[in-house]
Amino acid sequence: QGKSKGIWKEGKILRGIRSKGLMKLKQSEHDIQTLIKTYLEYKGWFVWRNNSGRVAVGTGKYRRMIIMGQAGLPDLFAVKQDYPAIGIEVKSATGKPTELQERMQEVLREHGVATVVARSVDDVEKFLKLL
Repeated sequence: QGKSKGIWKEGKILRGIRSKGLMKLKQSEHDIQTLIKTYLEYKGWFVWRNNSGRVAVGTGKYRRMIIMGQAGLPDLFAVKQDYPAIGIEVKSATGKPTELQERMQEVLREHGVATVVARSVDDVEKFLKLL
């Protein structure tokens, strides 16, 4: 959290983000995810990235695949006192959630987690105002 404080000021991106090359005209989901995570941390949220997929470990006959996370869960989760937990599915300007991601968002909402599909920090700011 400490490193993030100097990056955001009143919702504007300062030198820290620009120097990392995240101010491209066409931002990847990873770039957007980094911006959203940094913004939420600055605002006092505890945020973690939900990694999912497969990872190969070991070598030779001991090589095996480990499944990480659960498919369909949002990219980011965040918690803050006095707010519901939030799940954020990050998409690029043209990306859209899969059917599985949409179903998982419904399940999370049924369990009290607020969810949103975000394409920018602005989307997250608007979402937080609704909580």
